[in-house]
Amino acid sequence: MLFLQTMEGHSNAVICLVVANRLMYTGGADGSARCWVTEFGDCTRHYKGHKHSVICMKFDKGVCTYNMFFGS
Repeated sequence: MLFLQTMEGHSNAVICLVVANRLMYTGGADGSARCWVTEFGDCTRHYKGHKHSVICMKFDKGVCTYNMFFGS
């Protein structure tokens, strides 16, 4: 069985995407990144501040923490 879901939030194209555990991170041409719960499609975080498109992301699993890095 295949389930598809539309997640709305970016005001321009999604350029990059990373899935980590139950979360999906997207970077867009609108200069923002978002964090989504994959099961429900809910946007839980909206990262603003880039002056250009977010074109790359890196998920890093540390010893005690998880880190997400965004680049534009």
